[in-house]
Order: sequence, then structure tokens, then C-alpha cells
Amino acid sequence: MGLGEGSWYGASRVILQSMLLLFCAVGLLSLPSVGMQFGRIRRRTWLFLLAGVLASLFVLKPWVAHNVWYSNNHGIRIVADLRDAAPVPNLSGTHGHGYYELMKGLQALSFGRLSIFSIDYLVSAATGVVVFLLAYLLFESELAAGLCWLLLAVAPLQLRLAASEVHFVAARFFLATSLMFLVLYLRAGGWRFLLLWLLSLFILMQTRAEWMLLGPASAGLCVLVLRGSFPGRPRLGTPCGLRPFPQARPEAEDPPAAGARRPRWVLKAALCALAFAVLTLPWLAHLRSLRSSVDPRFAAALGARVLWPFPHPFGYARIPDAFFNPSYTPLIYPAYLLLGIAAAVSGRRRACGLLLANAVLAGWFYAGYHENRSTYTRVSLMTDFLYVAVAGYGLAELLGRCRRSRPALGWCIAANAALFVVSYRPHAALLGRLYPGQVEYLLLEKAHAAIPPGSTVVCLSDEDAPAGVAVETHHLERDYLQRFLAKTDGSRRVIGIKRFLSHGQGPGGPGRLFYYQGAPCHRPVPRRHAPYVSPPERYLDPSCRLMDERFDLEAMLEERISPEPDDLGFPWEGAASEGRVVGLYEIKGSMRPPSSAPGPLAQAAEGGAALSAPSGKGLGTIFNNDINNILGWSSGPDITAEEYEAAVERILALAPGVLAQNVGMPDPVIYRSKAATTWDRYTADAFKAVWPSMTDEDAGREASAMRRLLELGTDPLAITVKACRRRGVRVVASFRMNAEDFYGRQLDTSDFGRRHPHLRIPGANCLDPAQPEVYRHLMAVFTEVAGSYDIDGIELDFRRWFHMVSDPERNHVVLTRLVADVRRMLDETARRKGVPRRLLLGARVGPMLEGRFRKEDFPGVYYGEPQNRSCRGLGLDVKAWIARRLIDYVSPALFEPMGLPKTREFARLAVGTGVGVYPTLSYVPGWAHDGAPARLPDDDRTRRRHRDFIIQEALRSYEDGADGVSLFNWWPHAFPLPGQDDPGWGRKRRWSETYGVQALGFGRVQQAVLPRLRDPRALAALLQE
Repeated sequence: MGLGEGSWYGASRVILQSMLLLFCAVGLLSLPSVGMQFGRIRRRTWLFLLAGVLASLFVLKPWVAHNVWYSNNHGIRIVADLRDAAPVPNLSGTHGHGYYELMKGLQALSFGRLSIFSIDYLVSAATGVVVFLLAYLLFESELAAGLCWLLLAVAPLQLRLAASEVHFVAARFFLATSLMFLVLYLRAGGWRFLLLWLLSLFILMQTRAEWMLLGPASAGLCVLVLRGSFPGRPRLGTPCGLRPFPQARPEAEDPPAAGARRPRWVLKAALCALAFAVLTLPWLAHLRSLRSSVDPRFAAALGARVLWPFPHPFGYARIPDAFFNPSYTPLIYPAYLLLGIAAAVSGRRRACGLLLANAVLAGWFYAGYHENRSTYTRVSLMTDFLYVAVAGYGLAELLGRCRRSRPALGWCIAANAALFVVSYRPHAALLGRLYPGQVEYLLLEKAHAAIPPGSTVVCLSDEDAPAGVAVETHHLERDYLQRFLAKTDGSRRVIGIKRFLSHGQGPGGPGRLFYYQGAPCHRPVPRRHAPYVSPPERYLDPSCRLMDERFDLEAMLEERISPEPDDLGFPWEGAASEGRVVGLYEIKGSMRPPSSAPGPLAQAAEGGAALSAPSGKGLGTIFNNDINNILGWSSGPDITAEEYEAAVERILALAPGVLAQNVGMPDPVIYRSKAATTWDRYTADAFKAVWPSMTDEDAGREASAMRRLLELGTDPLAITVKACRRRGVRVVASFRMNAEDFYGRQLDTSDFGRRHPHLRIPGANCLDPAQPEVYRHLMAVFTEVAGSYDIDGIELDFRRWFHMVSDPERNHVVLTRLVADVRRMLDETARRKGVPRRLLLGARVGPMLEGRFRKEDFPGVYYGEPQNRSCRGLGLDVKAWIARRLIDYVSPALFEPMGLPKTREFARLAVGTGVGVYPTLSYVPGWAHDGAPARLPDDDRTRRRHRDFIIQEALRSYEDGADGVSLFNWWPHAFPLPGQDDPGWGRKRRWSETYGVQALGFGRVQQAVLPRLRDPRALAALLQE
């Protein structure tokens, strides 16, 4: 900034500060005069307003988003500049100092205890009070004024932006105050009201640059509409039935002729214009230098906005304001506006004309923003209160006409309340919903706390843009990390990706290294003046791809954002669409040489991998076999490898697409292991401790069978893999992620659990993956089985049982990191083994994505909470897993499944990702469960009923978008085939005469249906047999 420019800039800032102080001083001195104009308002009306404002501050405020609105860097820079008292705050060089000086003053009054977002909300609440007073002056009705305030206070757009917007919150406040003081001056006269009007107008012009043009135009328009006077005394018995407003200034006995007053008005107008010219001269000079040195298109852009509606006459008519857009405003609001306009024809033409004229004036300028959703919604704050004021007047008139009859008034209030609720309901999602920039801002705040002093953070910067491409704005995360991280602790440094790859940490290292992948990594950098083009579905910036390819990245924090970082969601529900991931990662290990194989983040962005990836949507039926049912039904100490293999063959003969053999809890396991405890070591003691009535033979059967197979030089998993290879069936090792089958003795079943009982989840009988020792143990177990056995992948069974991690709402990132690490480990294992295909990674998860579990939403379900919870409640961020393509298939399931999960939610999430959805079918109908009140006989009729039940559940799953089904606790291999009396393996068993899981017919039905589950047409045909 040159000397001349700095002088003009500093002078304009001093002038603005002086005007703000003068505004406050004159306002305080004018309080008695203002109070006189509102002295007829009844006490109960003031109490209503006070109660409403308090409710807004303490009830509504916690529900609205307190975060930056912008998805680019402006919001973060504004907050940082206010905190750091920047000499030239962001955007003040273009728009003026009004917002910054107002915020600084209010922060000083709060002694720094209030955040910028809370102060924004307070300014919005103050605007509501000003609108109440303005409406009372214009309509002379307490009811109309109260309704104006109420409609504005609960307007969806007002709530959505009240604490997250910046400049327009302050600009709207000064626009409302300027109108109020103008009306007060025209009604009551007095130099104080005139001065307050001019000061409000001046500060407004220094808050948003366009109001340098619109401010004087608005003032002239107001005077033109009111013609230097104010509507007269209302008639008694008006439709509202309210008392007349007193004349604040008595009429002169001998009013002068019209021509005699004109010179005084002309003189006043000339003096005001001269004062404004002098006061704004420094700012205009600064804008001139700014335009010549920084942005030569500034003046042209302002002019283009004013002239835009002329060549686009239908543009303004189509979308004049978000107030008329049903995606942003309930339909009941425009309906009330029409009532207000109709009522104004008979008595309040000038009052409504004043409001609507200003709204149209601002809408004319801002109409050019109709294609930019972000700006389009934010600029609507400038005009929404104007429309809402007329709408409130319309509703007051409607209620006033109904006051002639008490029953009619009651019905009218009830009908309007019902219509309001119905029209408002689709917009309730606005409260608390965060959009991409806000999600990333919160994640960056967490990152600030997670990065220790002395660290270096690598992120995408302006320097990383491709050659010949000009970046017009700084990247959000670069700006935040530099301003909020580096300035608060100089020992933490932020550098760009290319600089890091070329020079390493540079001076100041060594220290922990972190990489931040933000929204710009998913957005192509546009060339200057080029129109914005939606990025490819799985785009990842080349510089970000380099970081992913050349380093091992351990996820610390991750969040999902919507596909386009600049998309605010239109309509609002659209913000929940399929997303991408932003996150903070710790850089592990040294730099790898360049490789053609992308890393896991690049794989997530591309939806593929260097390895040939099997489609997760063509796996057929997934048979999740219990960890110990074959061992438990075996011959125990006399088992042979052939016996165990015969049981596996019985499963494979029923043609599953994938055998997900449960092999661990996750510790103990049923294979030979150095990382985990084998099944034979402690399970016999655990069975006897938990179920004392068991015989020693039954309690020790599984352990003795496992021990015998190990003595024979094999194990259950090795036998299973061998049989699957011979049959050509995929086999994955399924791990119960936190089983509690042995209740209080669960930790006694493994060496690790016995050594670390203090690492359990509070209130549960299982270990906590949030503990680093547990996390490392889990990864060691998974890595060993993938490297030691010829499996096709791993399945993480998060439905055994229902405690997955401590504090799941906060520690969901731990489980996401675990899934990502398993994905990375499987890919590395496949490359090391020379396997040309990508190993499968599946997950059995909760029955719904998020929200509270309610039994009434799942017909036939047996358990409620805590056994059944949403994925989010379990700590499973399935949205991120699918978005990053970490998993190949997902199996939503109920605990002890009776009933179906919400398959449609998962199917919508997986569209276009290649991730398969395989909901888990009930293993037993509710009427055949052990706890059923009446047991049916095992006859043909009952078997047909069971068969049809399975088929209908499977067909319903396919209708909801499933790619197949998953089976849990199915035991068809434990039952003899038709025409036989013995299963062909294991010990002899007796069958129940009543229908249930121990009935012969139960197994025969599973044997008949299972081979056809992969084909909906075959199921439909079987249903007709």
C-alpha cells in the first residue's frame, strides 16, 4: 500500500470510527425522545418482546450454526482479522470499515468473552427489535409489530445466517435503523432523528460497497414515497381494532404554501449531500487507488450489477429474492405478504410502499447474483425483513378481521398455526446443518488442538497450482492454518506441498509432520475468468495425490463434505448427498520413490486402485459362519481334518458367493497364531465359569477339537481356505470386532485381555480400540492372518456385540482410521504376495446410518437399545468408509437379527462407488424364536411359512437396492440332507418336535432357500411353488 493510499485509508477509518461514536452518543441522548414515540405501547407488549428476545438468545441460539458461512476463505480471514486486529482487515479495502469497527466495539463491551458468531447473532436479534419499532411506526399497530418480529425471528434464512453471516448482518442492522430514524424524523421532526438517520446511512455505506450507490438512492426513494410527510391518523374501528397513534408534532395553525417549504427542503438536501461528499472523499480516493492497483474490474463490476436486470428483465422477475423461493422460505410467508399488500391498498399504501420500494431497489441490484447460491442467500438478508414486515401487517389485518367473533378468531389462529407448521416443517433441517466450509472450519479447529508445538503442517497452497494457472483466492485451509495455528504458536509451521517435497521441513525441523487434505484437494483450480465447472466425481488434486502416493498417512481427524465444496445444497436436503473426505493425517515413515500405484486417498478419490478390484456388487450371497458352531458340534477330541472339512463342504454345496468365516473375537482365534491366543487355551474355563451347569465334556469340546486340529498340523481356517479354493468360493476372515459372548469373563479368553483389563471400554467387557496398545494389537492380528493365509480378504463384524469404542460420537475417527489402515494393509499384502487383485474388505454394521434407534421402525425386531444402535451411535462413520472406497461391501444388520435394516439408506449412499450392499436376513422369524409365546409344530405348513418369510425378506431387500444378502447364524450344514438321518459329520443330535432353530424342518428350509438367494427371480418362482 502506497503512502497516499495508506493516508486515505487511515483517514476513512478514523472518520468511520468517529461516526460510530457519534451515532452511539446521539442515540443515548435521544432515548427519551425515542421513548416518547413509543409511549403508547402497552406493557404486556414490551414483555412479549422481551420474552421473545430472551427465548431467541437462550433457546433458539444453541440450535443454529455458530460458524463461518463461506466455503472459501473470506469467513476465516474475517474472524482472524478481528482477532488479530489486522491493520487492513479482509474486505475492508473494498467494502469499508463498518462491520469491523462495530464488531470490535461490541467485543470490547463484552470484554472479549463473546465469539464473533455470538456477536453476529446479537446484532441479528437487535435488528429484530428495530424491525418491531419500525413496523409500529409504519402500521401503528402493536399486533402488526409483534407479528413482524415473530415472523422474522423464526424465518429459516434468518436463523440459518444469524450467527454465521458477517457483513450482511451488520449492513441489515444499519439499513433497518436508517429507515426507523427517517420515519421518526418525518413524524416528529428534531435534529437528533435527522442526524441519526444520516449517521446510519453513512455507516451502512461504509459496511458494503454497493450501498455507496444504493444508500443515497434508498434515501431519495424514501423521501419520494413519503413526500415529506407521514400517513395521517388512522380511523377508529380499523380492521385491527387498535388505538390510533398520536400525532407527535401538532399541525401549524397556518400552514405555509407548498412552494414556500421547497427552498428549506432543497437547502437541507444540499447540505446533506455536501456533508456526505466530504465524509466519503477519503474512501472514494482509497477505492480509486485500490481499483488501479489491485482490481481494475471493481467499478465495472458495481456498474454491471446495477445494469444487469435491463438485458435480463425476466431474471429479476424469476428470482427476485430468497423470500420468494420455497427452498429457503415457507410458502406461508409470501401468502402473508400478499395479504399485507391487499390490506395496504385501503389505508397503508405509503407505509408498505416505503418497505417494498427499498426491497425492490436492493433486489434490482442483487438480482445479478441469482446464479451464485451462496451470495444469493446472503444478500437476501438485506431485504427479507422488508418483506416480512409487510407480511406481518397482512397477518395482523387477517386476525383483526376475525376479532369480531371469538370462535372465528380461535379458528383463524388455529388454522394459521397449522398452516405455518406444515409449511415450515421442510425447512427445519436448516437449523444446525453445516455446509462444506463450516464442516472444514470445525475440523480445522480440532486440528489446531491436535497438532503439538514444534510440528510442521503440509497443505495445499497457492504455490502448488499448475503452471499457467492463476489462483484468484487463497485456499481455506492454508489461510486458517497460517492465521490460527502459526500466529498462536510460532513453533508450528505451515508449508506447501511442492516446497515440502523439494526441501523437506526446512529450517526449524525436526518435529512431527502432519498433512492436511482439505476441500480444495477435491476441486480443480479454475483458470482466471473461466467459468466454474463441476469437478469429476472422484477428482483429487495432483499435489495431494503426490502426498498420498509417497508417504504413509495415518488418519488423525476426518470429516465428510458434500461433493462440490462451493455447493450449499439446493434444496437444503441436498447437502446430505454423497461426500468426500477432508482430514488431518500424520506423516509416517520416510519418503517413498515415485510410484505408479496411487495411495489409499487417491484410490478413494478415483473409486479404484492399482490392483484389479473385484466389484463389490457381484459377490452373491455372503454366508457369515459362526466362529465355533463346527467345533461345538464336532466330535471334540476325536475330530479329524476330514470331519471339519466335511462340515465346510456342506456349506459350500449350497452355493454361497462368499464364505465369511468368523475366525476371531477378535482375540482369541481359531487358527494358528503368534499375535493372538488360540481358541483351545482358555475357552473351556470360560464356558464353565459363565455356564456352571455345563458338563466338563460339553464345556471343553470346542477347546479339545481345536487342540486336536493343531496337533494334526492344521487348523479350522486352513481347512476352510482349502475347501473354498477347491470349490472356487471366495473366503474372507471375519472378525467379531468386540464380542462379549463370555460376558464378564470375555477378557479372560485371551492373553492380551488378561494382561490389559484396564484397557477395557468403561462399562463393557471388551477392549477399547481408542487405546493405542489395543489398536496396535488389532492391527497385528489382522496383518498376521492376511499374510499367513490364502484368504480373499477380511470382514470386520461390528455387530458382535454393541460396544465398539469408548465415546463413539468422538472416537468414530479411531474406527475410521482402523478401517483405513486395514485397507492399506490388505493392499500392501496383495502386492507383496503378487496377488493381481484387490483383497476384499467388508463390514457388518448397524441397521441405520444415524439417529436414535426405535423398535417401531423395525417390524419384528427383538432388541432395542443399547443392543441395537445406529452406525453413528456405534462409532461407525460408514459414510466416510464408502466415500473413500475403503470397503468393498457393507452388510447392515440388526443385533440378533429379527427384522430388516434400513437397506435403502445404504444403497443410496453406495450409488456410483462400486461398494456392494448386503443386508443381513433374519436367521429366525419372531414366531419361531425361543422366546415366542406359542410354539408351532414342525410340519409342512410351518415350514412353508418359514420359507415364505425368508423369501419375502430377501425380495424386500432387493427392492430397497441391495446387491445381495448376508446370512448370520444360519446352520444348514448342521442338519441332514433330505432323505438322510445324519448330517454326515460330528456328533449325533436330536431334533425338536416344535418348530425352532433345533427343529429338523428349520434346517431343511434353509437348505432349500439358500442356493436361490442370489437371484430375485428364482426366489419369486420359489414363492409360487
